[in-house]
Amino acid sequence: MAEETTVNPTDAGMAAPAQGIEVVQATLNKFLDTAPDVNAVYGKPIQNGETTLIPTAEVLVVMGFGVGYGGGSEQGKAAGGGGGGGGGGRAFSRPVAVVIASPEGVRVEPVVDPTKIALAAITAVGFMFATLLRMTRSQRTLRQLQSSE
Repeated sequence: MAEETTVNPTDAGMAAPAQGIEVVQATLNKFLDTAPDVNAVYGKPIQNGETTLIPTAEVLVVMGFGVGYGGGSEQGKAAGGGGGGGGGGRAFSRPVAVVIASPEGVRVEPVVDPTKIALAAITAVGFMFATLLRMTRSQRTLRQLQSSE
């Protein structure tokens, strides 16, 4: 009669699945603690005479993680095992505007990024060119099919 082998993850030198989930939870909590708040979006006000400047930013935070585990064994072979896990994230911010408060009133002046505008324009022109090229080829193919009939 064959013997069944049970593998305890801790005995195999691996973290138990519950420990993996705890690590993910701790990482998530740490990331959320460092995630931007309103202070990351609005900078420290700068006073210049009667005018106050308040820099503003756009903040993007992304993260992902995964945990794996395995187990099992085959008869007559060494015990199975498993484990794994990982994750990462990034916080990115860029200036978008300046709030200007002066005796004349409050206004918002956008921060213009000419490089981003140029890249968007080049991308748009590229897509339009590709679409026109595709349309021209489709019409040429359609004419060829109609003339061969």
